[in-house]
Amino acid sequence: MVLSEIGVFPCFALTSVTAQNSEGIQAVEIINPDFVTQQLHSVFADGEISAVKVGMLGSRTNTEAVASFFEERGASNLVVDPILVASDGTELLSSTAFSIL
Repeated sequence: MVLSEIGVFPCFALTSVTAQNSEGIQAVEIINPDFVTQQLHSVFADGEISAVKVGMLGSRTNTEAVASFFEERGASNLVVDPILVASDGTELLSSTAFSIL
């Protein structure tokens, strides 16, 4: 089933990208938090958002930026499910960001 067939139109704001294969993660690139916020503003300006799922955040500064954005918006239906460690053991969010979550 295609999501659009049931009236769901997913949107994305990337916080980081990985170079990975079946053997694991070789590199992680963290996206600038200002650009993450800009992506969020763009997505939310496009129409009504009825639910949000937060996944990989990548850094403390991105965690702060995303938290601030949703705190200012008073977002409802927000699921925070960050990826802390990849299955190969690569740390994907520093423990310094945990208190923000």
